[in-house]
Amino acid sequence: MVIFKIKEANMKNKYLKLFLMLFIIFIFPSKSFATELYDVDITVELQENGDAIINSKWNYYDDDNTEHYIVIENLADSTIVDYTVYYNGQPMEFVDNWDIDWSFEEKAGKYGFVKTPNGYELTFGKTNYSNNEFVVQYRITNFVKQLNDYQMVYWEFINDDLAEPPENANLKVYANNLEINENNSKIWTFGFEGEKYFQDGVINAKSTKGFSKSNYLTLLVQFENGIFNTDSVIDEDFEYYRNLAFKGSDYVDIGTSIFLAVLFAGIILLVIYLLNKRAKYVRSADYEGTKVDKLVLNKKNLKGEYFREVPYNGNIGDLFLIFNTSWENSLENYISAYFLKWIKEENIEALKDTKGMFIKKDTISFKILNENLKSEDKVEKYIYSIILEASKGDGVLNENDFKEWAKENYETLESKLGDFKDISRNILKDRGYLETEVQLNRYSKYLYTVYSEKGKELSENLVKFQQYLKDYSLLNSRDSYNVHIWDDFLIYASLFGIAEEVRREFENIYPNYYKETTYDLAAIYYINMYSRGFSSTYYDRISSSSAGGSGFSSIGGGGGSFGGGSGGGSR
Repeated sequence: MVIFKIKEANMKNKYLKLFLMLFIIFIFPSKSFATELYDVDITVELQENGDAIINSKWNYYDDDNTEHYIVIENLADSTIVDYTVYYNGQPMEFVDNWDIDWSFEEKAGKYGFVKTPNGYELTFGKTNYSNNEFVVQYRITNFVKQLNDYQMVYWEFINDDLAEPPENANLKVYANNLEINENNSKIWTFGFEGEKYFQDGVINAKSTKGFSKSNYLTLLVQFENGIFNTDSVIDEDFEYYRNLAFKGSDYVDIGTSIFLAVLFAGIILLVIYLLNKRAKYVRSADYEGTKVDKLVLNKKNLKGEYFREVPYNGNIGDLFLIFNTSWENSLENYISAYFLKWIKEENIEALKDTKGMFIKKDTISFKILNENLKSEDKVEKYIYSIILEASKGDGVLNENDFKEWAKENYETLESKLGDFKDISRNILKDRGYLETEVQLNRYSKYLYTVYSEKGKELSENLVKFQQYLKDYSLLNSRDSYNVHIWDDFLIYASLFGIAEEVRREFENIYPNYYKETTYDLAAIYYINMYSRGFSSTYYDRISSSSAGGSGFSSIGGGGGSFGGGSGGGSR
């Protein structure tokens, strides 16, 4: 009996210990012994020749295996050059003929690559089991593709089937020769839950949910022709690649499919035949070529320089192409500038009103004083016709009516904005500000619209004038005020998108400016609000997710891209 009780007590102790162990494991779990990928941050700098410098940061918690690797395949005519890797801020040592079977010690502090049938694996040793940051840098040649109608970037930056899918992913793409925005580009992303948008001349894509093994990050960008001097030419229209990308995606295919079937045995011969035929056609007298705007304006090189008067003696609508190319929010800023001009010329007036039963709020609407605007500025006349139509009935324009017009007529407006670029281009060419350069390749002929020396001077003076207005109170004395000239300056300040800022500059010199100006200064705030609301409504409609503007990423789709592949991570 005594022995039995001792055994029974021992059994109870064993069960108690087992219970306590399970309790500790499930209630207070320790960190799992496995490598984890916290963040992937990728920055892409597009070069003028169409190459891309890629900088990718991979933040790991390393706890097993010996190396990380990035799979890059489907390179077509691209190559990987200038490849380097940094480990926690220190450069790693490049080793040729990398062997994935090397030991941890042999790989520590070193990096290399493995050639695969379809591309490469960029490899780098783990070096230390801890939290680590690996920065992988390289250049991809021929990253930008020249198609028949547009230029394109189509690249898979993060693969599916990673050994450790990232918890967060961010992608930024910018160009060293221009600001990328909705005026010159359209964007789509595929393979993950997240969002994509333009901001400060940069394409942004970021995840809003951690990746699973089935997730990936692919970016498709449609650029206007002539932005990059790429040598990588593909005899396809952009719609061909968009249709490939949209297959299986959440996007609505807004184009007509031009891809019917893959031609099996004869596809290579057919492509060669078509390329030779196109080469002959390009050199014939019948081929006019593709007309492309290539207006390069490097604002950074003009920092600290000033031009102290209005640079252009003509209608501001003449400059529509320049502002549309080199300044953001050109539609919004043009509307603001015209509103100020119309108030100054007494074509419209601001009406103040106070609304609200309990919480009073001042509002401003605009009364139309003249239904027959006299102007040779085609842009101005069209915008004025919009406010006439939006205010029909009582002749008073309010914000909701203005935005509703943009919502209902966005397609007409899009067509008109294209017309205004054509009109502006012709005027500037006739006046010697623009000229045409011809570039003839084997399969393409481009007629580039570029700045003449006179045009380069004008565009640079616009930048210098903007800087002068921003620093006005620093560059002028308190007895140098001229309200009439300032009112004209404020119209240009609106074109630059800095009207509020410049108004404060004027008041720093002459505090009574608000009493003597043509403009009700409260109206300036509402003008900006009206123009911003109109422009935002237009871009919300025309730059919806399917049309390539800001919005959410598609979880599926993105097939047929360059780069990427499948797999990667640690092993």
